[in-house]
Amino acid sequence: MKRDWELQDLIEEWTLVPRELELLGNKTGSTRLGYAAFLKFFQYQGRFPESRGDISKAVLRYLSRQVNVEPEEFRYYDWQSRSATYHRRQIREFCGFRSSTTQDARELKDWLLSSILSQSQDLPFLEQAANQRLRELGIEGLGSKYLERIVRSVLHQYERKFCQGIVAKLSAQTRQELDQLLQPNSDGAVPKPSDNDAAVSMAGLSFQILAAEPAPAGLSQLFHEAEKLQTIRQLNIPSNLFSGVSTKLVTRYRRRAATEHQGELRRHPAAVRYTLLSAFYWQRGQEITDNLVDILLGIIHKLGSKAEYRVTQQLTQEFKRVEGKTQLLYQIAQAALAYPEGTVQEVIYPVAAPEILQSLVEELSSNGTTYRQRVHKVLRRSYLHHYRRMLPPLLELLEFRSNNTSYQPIIESLALLKKYANSPDRYFPSEETLLLEALLSGTWRDVLLEPTPAGEETIERVNFEIVVLQALRTGLRCKEIWVVGADRNRNPEQDLPGDFDTQRTAYYQALQQPVDVEVFINGLQQQMKQSLAAFNDTLPSNDKVKLLEKQNGWIGLSPLTAQPEPRNLVRLKSALVERWSMTSLLDMLKEADLQIGFTQCLATAATRESLSAEVLQKRLLLCLYALGTNTGLKRVSAATPEVSRDELRYIRRRFIQPDLLRQAIVQVVNATLQMRHPQLWGEGSVACASDSKQFGAWEQNLTTQWHSRYGGRGVMVYWVRFVG
Repeated sequence: MKRDWELQDLIEEWTLVPRELELLGNKTGSTRLGYAAFLKFFQYQGRFPESRGDISKAVLRYLSRQVNVEPEEFRYYDWQSRSATYHRRQIREFCGFRSSTTQDARELKDWLLSSILSQSQDLPFLEQAANQRLRELGIEGLGSKYLERIVRSVLHQYERKFCQGIVAKLSAQTRQELDQLLQPNSDGAVPKPSDNDAAVSMAGLSFQILAAEPAPAGLSQLFHEAEKLQTIRQLNIPSNLFSGVSTKLVTRYRRRAATEHQGELRRHPAAVRYTLLSAFYWQRGQEITDNLVDILLGIIHKLGSKAEYRVTQQLTQEFKRVEGKTQLLYQIAQAALAYPEGTVQEVIYPVAAPEILQSLVEELSSNGTTYRQRVHKVLRRSYLHHYRRMLPPLLELLEFRSNNTSYQPIIESLALLKKYANSPDRYFPSEETLLLEALLSGTWRDVLLEPTPAGEETIERVNFEIVVLQALRTGLRCKEIWVVGADRNRNPEQDLPGDFDTQRTAYYQALQQPVDVEVFINGLQQQMKQSLAAFNDTLPSNDKVKLLEKQNGWIGLSPLTAQPEPRNLVRLKSALVERWSMTSLLDMLKEADLQIGFTQCLATAATRESLSAEVLQKRLLLCLYALGTNTGLKRVSAATPEVSRDELRYIRRRFIQPDLLRQAIVQVVNATLQMRHPQLWGEGSVACASDSKQFGAWEQNLTTQWHSRYGGRGVMVYWVRFVG
C-alpha cells in the first residue's frame, strides 16, 4: 500500500459510512481503532494487513479522528487474540467474502496459466491480477509471501511448458547452428568490416558480433549488417515461432539472452537455452532489418547532400560575380533602344565587354539546368564507382511492399532492378516498361532522359537506379513503403489493434474523433478559418506582429519585453544559494529518486534478484551517474571503495536497458512538469522546449545516438523553460 495519501484519496477510500460505524458497536480504545483499520484495509486490499507497518500513519490519523481514538492506541491491538480472529470473520461476512482454501490456490494457479501468463510475466502484474481475481470470486486475498510463492511456481511451470513448445518447433539443424554461434572465437576478437568485402564469409560471425550495435551509416557497415542478417536467416528460425505470444514476453527472453555472457547461455538447460537464443535472433533480425533501412536512407541522403555541397563549392570558386548587374542591364537596354539598326559589336560591346557578358551568362545559368546537370554528374559518379555495389545484396535481403496504389510504381521498379542487378548492360531491354512518369519530376526530366534513334525517350540504368532509390527514401520516410521482417519499418496496418475493423466506432470514441473523414476535415478547416480570421482582425492593432516584405509576406514577431524580476524570487534564490551552495549532482539524482522512485522502472532481465532494495538502488544511481556524466564505471567505482567495478558492470548489464531507461526518463519529466503549481506560476503557464543541442558521449551511454546533422555520436539535450 502506498505511504503518502492526499486528503481527497483518504476521503474516498478510508471514510467510515454510517453502516460501518454501526458495525463498530460499543468497542473502545485500541480494539475500536484496530477493528476500523482492519475493516477499511480489507475493503481496500481484499485481505487483512500482515504487519502494523502495512497501514500508513496518515491513514491511522484519519481513522482515529473518525472513531475518536488516539492513533497511538493502535500499537496495543492484539492481532493474535481470539477477539482479532472473530473480528476478521465478522469483517469477511460483512464484505461478502470467505477464507481461501488449498483448492482455491490450485484453481488460481490454473487460471494464471491459462489466461494471464500469455499476456505478461511481470511479477507485480501477476500478483495484482491474482488479487483482483480473488476479489471477483469473493475470496480473501492471500498473504504477500504465500502469493509470491504461488506466482513464482506458476511462472516456473509456464516457462518450462513454453520452452518445450518452442524447442519442439525448431529443427535439429537449427538447434545445432544456434549452439555453433555460441562458441567463442579463437582469439576472442570481433572482426571489423572492410570496404573491400562486399560479401564476407559467414564463418567469422558469433553471438557477440550479432549482438553488437551498428556504427554510423556507411557502405562497410551496410555490408556488415547485411552479413549479420543473412547469418540469422540461415538459422531457419520459423517466422511463426512466436505467433500468438505477447511481444513483451519475447522481449523479456530477448533481453535476458542479451544480458548474459556466452558461458552463462551455454550452461542453461537445452530447452531454456534454445528459447532464449530463438527469441534473441528473432527480434535481432527485425532490429538489423531496421538498421539496414536506416543505413540505406542515410547513404541516399548523403549522396544528394554531398553532391550539392561539392557543386556549390565548385561554382563559388569558378564563377566570377558580376558587380552592378542591374545597372549593366539598364545600359545594354538603353543602347539597344537608341540604335535599333546597329550591330551587337557596334552597340553592345562598347557598353559591356564580351568577357563581362560571358561571366554574366555563367552566373545566371548556374541556377538552372546547368546546376542540376553538374549535381547529378557528381552524384552519379559517386554512386557508380562506390555505392552501387550495395544494391544487389540489399535487393536480395530486403523485401519492400506498399499498401498504397500510388507507390506501386516504386515497388515494380525495385523488382526490375532486382531482375537485372547482375546485368552488365547500360540500358534496360526495350521490352521492359519503365514507369518514368510516376518517378521523374519535371525538373529532372531534361537532365536524365535521353532520346533514342526511334524518337523515344530512355534512361540509363544507373540514372534509373538513382531515381528509384530517391523515391524509395521518400516512401520509407512517410511509411507508405514498408519492409517485410522489420519492426519500426513494418506494415503500418500492424500498428492498429486486431479488432479495429469491428470496433472502429469504439476506438474513435476513445480518441474523441469522428468516424466520418469529411466531418473531421470540415472541423479542422473551420478551426483554421476561425484562427486566421482572428489573426486578420487583430493584426492592425497588434504592434507585436507585422507582415514583412520578405518572400511574399513573412510574419515577423517582436521579442517579448522582459518582465522585472519579482522581489520574492530574488530572496528565494539567495536562500537556496545560502543553504545548498555546492550540491553534488549525485545527491540531486538520489533525492530525485527518493521522491519519484524512477529506479523502480529498471527491472532485472534475469528471473530473480537477491540484492536488497537499498543496495540495488545505490548501485543503480551510481551506474546512471557514471553513464550520464561520461565519468565511467571505472572512475565511479574508484571513488566508492564499497562498490567494485564488476558489481557496477553487472548492474549495467542486467538492469539498465534502453526501453526501461526511457520509462524512467518519462517519470522524471512528468514529475518535473507537475511542479508547475498554478498558485506560483499562474494558470496560463506552459512548458516550451527549445531546439536541442548535442553533447559528446561514449557509445556505451544508452541515450547516445548518431545524428546526421552534427555528424557524430552524442546525447541530444532539449532545454525546457517555463513561460507564463
